[in-house]
Amino acid sequence: MWKNIYEGRMNRSRFILVAPVTFVFPFMVAFLILKACDFEHSTFETGLPLGMLVFAVTVVVYLVLVSIPVVRRLNDAGMDRGFVGLLLIPALNVLLLIYLMFAPRAKAHGSGES
Repeated sequence: MWKNIYEGRMNRSRFILVAPVTFVFPFMVAFLILKACDFEHSTFETGLPLGMLVFAVTVVVYLVLVSIPVVRRLNDAGMDRGFVGLLLIPALNVLLLIYLMFAPRAKAHGSGES
């Protein structure tokens, strides 16, 4: 199941349109969940574990959602999928995303999917 998610290619224009949504969406959901929990009226002991759980789930969902368009764009650019690991390194992740926005398609692309 997970292998099919990372299969395929994504061209530059679609990556530029889709990637920002996948980068922001998990944090918007986490923010809404945390606002719904109303930490202002809870004690430190009851609010902290729930906040940590929401943060942990958000980070995992973020990494999965962000890696999908990045891996597909790496496939389209003809690069190794291992470069997705750069998303975990601050500053290099931004450079990778900027590069993928402008990287040309691989020469052996053919008439594949977008």
